[in-house]
Amino acid sequence: MIGGMDDTPQLDPATRRAALDQEMYDRLAPAPGVVGLLYVAYAVAHSLGLEPDLRRPVVTITGTSALVLLALHQLIRRGFVPVSRIAWVGGAMALIVVGNCSAYLALSADPGPSMYLMFAFVAAGLVFLSWRLLGLTFALGWTAFLLIASFSGREASGWEHVGVGLATATALAVLMHAARIRTTLRLAALQAAERERTQALRKALQSLAESEQRHRQLVENDLGIILTHALDGTILSVNPAAAAALRRERDAVVGASLGTVLPAAWLAHFPGYLGRARDQGRDTGVMRVATPDGGERLWDYLCVLLEERDRPPYVLLHAHDITGRVELENRLRAARGELASRVRARPMELEAANAALREEIDERRRLAER
Repeated sequence: MIGGMDDTPQLDPATRRAALDQEMYDRLAPAPGVVGLLYVAYAVAHSLGLEPDLRRPVVTITGTSALVLLALHQLIRRGFVPVSRIAWVGGAMALIVVGNCSAYLALSADPGPSMYLMFAFVAAGLVFLSWRLLGLTFALGWTAFLLIASFSGREASGWEHVGVGLATATALAVLMHAARIRTTLRLAALQAAERERTQALRKALQSLAESEQRHRQLVENDLGIILTHALDGTILSVNPAAAAALRRERDAVVGASLGTVLPAAWLAHFPGYLGRARDQGRDTGVMRVATPDGGERLWDYLCVLLEERDRPPYVLLHAHDITGRVELENRLRAARGELASRVRARPMELEAANAALREEIDERRRLAER
């Protein structure tokens, strides 16, 4: 927490640790290679510019450090260092960098190069997102500085100025480190919330798509005949059930006039149907439609006038093919009439049979009397 209340979005400890590890991994992944190349340049420069008594140890230290850092870079690049173990790489870098600064300071016994150690503190505060790594860096740096200042033999005033500089660099590193952690956790929380919103939106879109698919299948297959046409009768769309009832392809029907699928005997009713749909906004009844094989179908329909924004008014027609039902009713009606005729004829047949039976009985009686 810096400067008052901490309004950072809350994350559970595992998520906090994972976010910090991932951020530090992203920052440290290129660092060993860059610092390794920098130490290669240091080794070359020191081999050319330092006095002989410092050249060999300094070049050896910087060259060895460069090789180790480049090896760490290759390990990270090849995926041998998991995200959860990136702190080990950070600890190795802290040891190498602070060790180089301290070794050079001890060999030269000059307070001036302590600025390298200050820079190391500031860099650790910016790059490391672990209080343990930052504390390790400070412990190594301050221990090395105090030991070198104690045994260097130089005047204490020079080392005191360096100590003040190190204290300032330490405070600055702590502030930057805390700010970096707080910013990283805040961004991680915002990203987690964004991911949750994205997942929720994706699930909602998937549910909407599934719902639309179910409704489309329901409209196309289970709700009977659905047809839309313009106010002049031009067919705009038909569902598969309508195309099947008309026994035509959907592409052949769309764009044609509704009158083209009506039998000639029903065309006289077509203008009245369009007028009622346009003026009253709805109409219901029975419509006859013709099939390509010369047959006729009966549709029990209900149509409504629809008006939508940025679209001309159109008529939605919903119908059920009742041809089979009407034919069945006609057959049942005919069967009932035939049955009624038979029932009416049955008494006459019985009366004739009774008369014939009585005549036969009378005839047998006369024969018996004879």
